[in-house]
Amino acid sequence: MRSTIFGWDAGSENLVAGYDLIVKLRNDGGADAGKSNLRELAAVALVAKGNSLAGTGHHEEAIGAFQEVLVRFGNVQELAVRKQLAMAILAKGQLLNRLGDDHEAALAFDDLIARFGDDEALSLQDSVAAALVAKGNVLASTGRDDEALAVFQEVFNRYGESEAPGLRAHVAGALLAKGNRLGSLGRDDDAIRTYKHLVQRIGEGQTPALRERVAGALVNLGFRLGLMGKSQEAISAYDQVLERFGEAAEPAMRIYVANALVNKGNRLGAMGRAIEALASYDDVLLRYVESDDLSLMERTASALVAKGHRLEDLDRNEEALDAYDEVVRRYGRAETPALRDRVANAMVNKAHRLREVGRLSEAVAICDETIALIEQASEAELSEDLANALLNKGEALADLGSSEEALVTYEEVASRFADSPQTYLQQAVANALVSRGNRLAELHRHEEAITAYDKALAMFSASKDPIILTCMASALISKGNRLSDTGHPEDAIEVFEQVASMVDGTLNDSLREGASSLLLVKGLRVGSQGRIDEEIAVYDDAVARYGDMESPAMREDVVNALVIKGYRLASVGRHQEAIAAYEDVVNRLGGSDSPNLQELAIVALVAKSNSLAAEGNPADAVACLEDVAGRYGNMQATEIREGVAGSLLAKGGILKAMGDAEKAISTFDSIVEGFSSGTSPGLRKSVAKALIAKAQALSELGRSEEATMALDDVVRRFGGEENARPVATFRDFSPPSAAGGREGGASQAAISDVINDAVSNFASESTDQDVGAAGATKVLNRVLQGIRSSLYESD
Repeated sequence: MRSTIFGWDAGSENLVAGYDLIVKLRNDGGADAGKSNLRELAAVALVAKGNSLAGTGHHEEAIGAFQEVLVRFGNVQELAVRKQLAMAILAKGQLLNRLGDDHEAALAFDDLIARFGDDEALSLQDSVAAALVAKGNVLASTGRDDEALAVFQEVFNRYGESEAPGLRAHVAGALLAKGNRLGSLGRDDDAIRTYKHLVQRIGEGQTPALRERVAGALVNLGFRLGLMGKSQEAISAYDQVLERFGEAAEPAMRIYVANALVNKGNRLGAMGRAIEALASYDDVLLRYVESDDLSLMERTASALVAKGHRLEDLDRNEEALDAYDEVVRRYGRAETPALRDRVANAMVNKAHRLREVGRLSEAVAICDETIALIEQASEAELSEDLANALLNKGEALADLGSSEEALVTYEEVASRFADSPQTYLQQAVANALVSRGNRLAELHRHEEAITAYDKALAMFSASKDPIILTCMASALISKGNRLSDTGHPEDAIEVFEQVASMVDGTLNDSLREGASSLLLVKGLRVGSQGRIDEEIAVYDDAVARYGDMESPAMREDVVNALVIKGYRLASVGRHQEAIAAYEDVVNRLGGSDSPNLQELAIVALVAKSNSLAAEGNPADAVACLEDVAGRYGNMQATEIREGVAGSLLAKGGILKAMGDAEKAISTFDSIVEGFSSGTSPGLRKSVAKALIAKAQALSELGRSEEATMALDDVVRRFGGEENARPVATFRDFSPPSAAGGREGGASQAAISDVINDAVSNFASESTDQDVGAAGATKVLNRVLQGIRSSLYESD
């Protein structure tokens, strides 16, 4: 391509020579009036020369040309020459910035701002504004965020009221850069306000620069809103991009439109609206899939990968695999880092999906192909794909039963990336080490498994990353289980405390919820060994740690701790302490509308009544049980109705033990009348037990005929049910007595058995990464069910 410079034709081979000729003419000119024009032409020529040299990779010579403008014309006062001087200093700073010399670049921008910052000439203000924006970006890139934000604000303060298109573009650029920096600092609310301010202030600006800034702000606004979980607002921002700029032909605008469509699809997918997400990805493909623009090719590749994800969500596995194959088919030979990353990502995803659907050998083959492809590339960005490919391969090999090969693969991940500072690679190493330990445990190589867990913990236990912490919590749990298996129960117990301590400093609710459950299991383990005081101390610790947290799961664990604490105290005759624990439960849950928490309040009230009766306060015990009916008698949730029925059984038993058989019989009748329509097993049990208890009370009053009728009613109602127990005698059921619990303390022994069984089963259920907290929840559920059974059920 050839261009015309001041009237002559110049090819690329003599372009710089033409600029040098202009400078020579200026130097040879005399002191006549024409010399002024030659100065301007020479300055223009030197700036153009520098730009041409920079564009052809002659960076040092380009900087020399820009510096020559400064040397020759640094003190010239003519506006036209000062304009070229400002452009030269700006171009020099921008080139230094591109070359990574941030310090010298910042000095150049500061020089320009100092020379021309107060000048009112519009052309100089334009260069100053550009220098300020560039300086802010340099400061941001070197971690001087507060200074960067101040510089971006200075652009707005100086030129925010200007109507000049160039200055408006720089103001918009400063606001966009400010929003981006705020977002990267996690100040999402401030970033969102900045983007909205930009869009509102620029409005319908029609210059290309202004349109680009608005489109960029809207795309970034949507992204930040999405990160905050404001999905519908995010989608509205992306829709604004499509409405305003969807038909734009400029390359930059087409990229913003593609970004908006991909991001909108991702946000719809996160909302579970997979079909709409697919439509958004298909829109990207329809518009741009045949484009040879590299930036658009990257977006279409991203759309295809994301489309595969959404198809997986819909269990359309073959279509998902086809989408990943399409990425490889179209871009598998691409040389650009971004496209190579998309190809590797598609292959990793394909291997993962093949493993998920049981096509394990194919998954291993794809992993090997991916690893070979990535190892031929030099981009560090592909390391994440390599780590994921190796992890996928390890899991597929393990699923195939090739455990030794899987162990080698996990070790390869650790050895390759152990020293990497990148968070995602540290996550991969943590995952690999824990997975290696789990595989060794499955092979019953417990000592080696413990060594693998210890290696992971030594490397990562101080991490603040939630994903790594999850792996470390899993490592601790699995290590504890292996210690139990190898005869080290005391060491296993301490693991649960370590899990809680590890994650307490984080703000990750799911991690803390898992830790709280595990802390309670520690208490149960200690208690199962008869160390009651230590067990109670663990529950007190759980309440102190988590008692003020508002999440339902955390509140439930705190209440579980108090209920189990009360029950343990009551089991050793410490009823006053037990009553205090139960009252704490009721005080915490008085206004709860959660059925789970309400049902725990009922458990606490019934347990409190038992302790009151055991302390010789049967009237207070009855009042406590009547409080259950008063609070929850009108609730319709099945678990609440079962709890109310159980509390009435306990009330009837205490009344009978107090010698008030008539009130006891009336109470048993209220159960039959109120709950006979219930279909749940728990309610049907309560009705059967009420009839048997009524028969027992009638018999003791000498009203044998009525007692027989009550027993016949049991047979009529329940005798035909599978596994129905014999009801020829009412010895099978004994309601709670005034002393609390069943005769001879059988219920205490039963609950101890429940706890011991639940805790012993925990180890076998807590090997894999995400099973620890789930296993702890199973233990707690079993224990609480055992407590319920001992309070108001009997088989």
